[in-house]
Amino acid sequence: MLRHAARTLAVACALVVASCREPTANADDPAYDPTYSAGGRDVLYHWRAGATIRVYALPTTLNVATDLPGALRTAFATWADVAEFREYHFALVDALTDADVVVRFRDDRPIVSYADCQYPTSLASGVTFFCPNAALTSVQTLPLITGGQGHVRMEIAVAPPSQTSHFQSIVTHELGHVLGIGAHSIEPTDLMYPFPTVLSPSDRDASTLRYVLHQPSALVL
Repeated sequence: MLRHAARTLAVACALVVASCREPTANADDPAYDPTYSAGGRDVLYHWRAGATIRVYALPTTLNVATDLPGALRTAFATWADVAEFREYHFALVDALTDADVVVRFRDDRPIVSYADCQYPTSLASGVTFFCPNAALTSVQTLPLITGGQGHVRMEIAVAPPSQTSHFQSIVTHELGHVLGIGAHSIEPTDLMYPFPTVLSPSDRDASTLRYVLHQPSALVL
């Protein structure tokens, strides 16, 4: 579901192989609406072409056996197959100060503050959060609670595996929101369905993301 309050964007779910072709102006048509509504506007967002999206997995304080970095690496490889022209690349980083995106278990304390946005209250199994400015032209940096200089743009919070039966699906789904799919599919066979059970993007998910990547981005990431 999509939640927006006090200039907050949060996308929640109860949840590279390059082509030999050259990029063209004719992108795939989206299989479903990839935009989110904020301030009465439907907005697209994505990272700059060729971006390396640096992801930090917060070490957990919980008694959780699941390897969160391993789940992220699996999700990275899954989404890499969708990029036709190396529009993005994920990298796992060891230092919080290097991160563009922070991923944590929902029950661990946040390590970023939420700028001047209000974090949504949600019982969803996954939430992807970022804070656009008032003009909806850029995304604000989320300050590090620990201090120091950072450039985190997004935070993902996921339920630990003991609280969900589709942990890998949820992690991969949330990275779809990070890449620019700001809404949900209505088809349960799509990864971007609100309650995902599949492990990889469908053809519909792929065509929707490729459409987003070939459009002007209203929000600068």
